[in-house]
Amino acid sequence: MAFLSAGVSQSNAGLSELWPAGARHEDDFASLIEKVGSDVVGALDCASTAIHIGGGNDDDWFREWSVTGELSANRAKAAAGAGNFASARDNWKRAAIYFGAAEMYLSSRDKRRQQVIARMRACSRNYIEQLDPVGRVITIAGGIGAASEGYLVGNANPLAPVVICVGGWGDLKESYLPLIQPALDEGLSVLLVEAPSVRDLPGLGFDRFGTASYLIACVDCLEQIDGYEERSIVVYGIGAGASFASQAASLDSRIKFAVSDVDELGELAELSPLHSLPGAPRLAKGTGPCSKAEAMPARRSRARPERSTGDIWRWIAGRASR
Repeated sequence: MAFLSAGVSQSNAGLSELWPAGARHEDDFASLIEKVGSDVVGALDCASTAIHIGGGNDDDWFREWSVTGELSANRAKAAAGAGNFASARDNWKRAAIYFGAAEMYLSSRDKRRQQVIARMRACSRNYIEQLDPVGRVITIAGGIGAASEGYLVGNANPLAPVVICVGGWGDLKESYLPLIQPALDEGLSVLLVEAPSVRDLPGLGFDRFGTASYLIACVDCLEQIDGYEERSIVVYGIGAGASFASQAASLDSRIKFAVSDVDELGELAELSPLHSLPGAPRLAKGTGPCSKAEAMPARRSRARPERSTGDIWRWIAGRASR
């Protein structure tokens, strides 16, 4: 999710300074600031929560983000009751982000984990149902647990390409809710899914090929939905999901191409410049029957041009329309 940092406003970027330097959770707090981006209410929520946590332990982190999640959910309910559906929508998204933060340090054996995940998913569903066009939860055959469901938000354009977004093993699809609106703004449809969780399913034996097969099942599912049979399909591998996206594109000709926000796609692909502009997307020559995996370079510590989420989606939309 490193690319989300481009969406942080200058005023919100300073929020990371509220967290004690070198203290536990520092990187995850910075990640949450990235997710709220230029959202003023979200920034205030993060600032207030950081003050209450005070760089404390995992239980403090869980408790305070859970409280902030409930506050945002209550604001959403109040806004919906008053007919302010835009405010309700935004608060549902914030609540989902905060509940997702609360889950970060809970073990799979902790009973609180499933409870807070359930709250996060409920808020996520409320959020996508408030979008225009309205999103929906779809069932993915062959998926296990949370991987059996995806969040589909279709652009009003019946020919809009569909981008399947997936992260690494155990990355929750709700982490990518902030990606939806920028994608819609660029004329794309989005399907958020999650790779089967190794943490939740110990000993299952899922490997990269198994996860790629799961993504192919997502394509099968899309083709069975009215209005999606003829749409172009792209797979967006976020972070560790890059190799899954590349593998799926090499196995299934229905996937127009795969794109990632990392520099390397492992042994599956050899990256070469697509063109010479600084910070340009890079072309990955796949080793499978379809050589069509493409990568957006990951951010590094050295100075480089910033790229917003809108830039990334704009590039995907242009490539998918060719």
